[in-house]
This record gives sequence, C-alpha cells and structure tokens, in this order.
Amino acid sequence: MEARNCLAACALMHFILAVSAIDKRMVYIVFVESLPQHPYSLAFHYSELLKDIVPPSFARKSLLRSYTNFNGFSAKLTEKEAYRLRRLDGVDCVLPNRKGYLQTTHSMEYIGLSEFIERNLLVESNTIIGVFDTGIMARVGEFSKVRSWSLYLLNGRGV
Repeated sequence: MEARNCLAACALMHFILAVSAIDKRMVYIVFVESLPQHPYSLAFHYSELLKDIVPPSFARKSLLRSYTNFNGFSAKLTEKEAYRLRRLDGVDCVLPNRKGYLQTTHSMEYIGLSEFIERNLLVESNTIIGVFDTGIMARVGEFSKVRSWSLYLLNGRGV
C-alpha cells in the first residue's frame, strides 16, 4: 500500500513539473533569412527547425503560426529554447511577442468617424478598423512644428 502511495505521489509530482514547464513558455516571433527552396509547406519547415530545439512532443504544438508577409513564424518557447533557436543558421532574430496598447483617446476622430451620428449596429457590428502607427514621433524635426504639420494635413497633401 505504501509503495502505491509513493508511486502516485511521484506521478503527481511529475505531472506538476511538466505543467509548470509548459507554463513558462512565452510566444516568440522568429524571423528567418530566406524561404526554403523545396515546394513543401512552410509550417512543416518551421516544425523541422523547432524539432532540434523543442522536445519532440512539443515541436508541432509549439508552432502557432507561419507568416507569409515576412519570412518567419511564431512559437511558444522557453527562454532557453529561444536562445538556442537564435544561434541556428538561417535564423535572423527571435523576439518575445509584446502586447501593444493604444495611446490615443481620439481614434474615432482621427479616422473620421463622428460619435454623434446615428449608429446601425447590424451593419457595423462585425467591422474591425485598425490604424498602424509608423513610429514617427511628432516631437522630432519637422513634425515638432505643430502649426505647419496641421496645415500640411488639412491641405490634403499629407499621407
């Protein structure tokens, strides 16, 4: 009976350690140098890259998405796995995924939507509007002249 309890305790401890190792995984964005020359899928290629880094049981599960607008993918990795992946030939960089936050309270005005017009929720309910910030800081160079910047946009010659 005591051996059975010891075995159950060991199994429980093994499960807890496995779960805590999974919990330490974060999402990383991996940029690779070039696409493979072979006609097989990118997801397969990226899974093969991960097999050398991630334990085989996690290789397919850790790959979250392969991107087509740049050469790369996102994967759930530990910090140690991300470090090992950075050192592989063909990998440009591995960056932790970061969540961005809005830094404006005037988004509706900026894209030309008025808060005071009548809304049609049936038409508008499944619409997503995204605005990408290019990272240009208004305090730098020509952008620091608020008056000239405002006139530039109002004249319609802006972006």
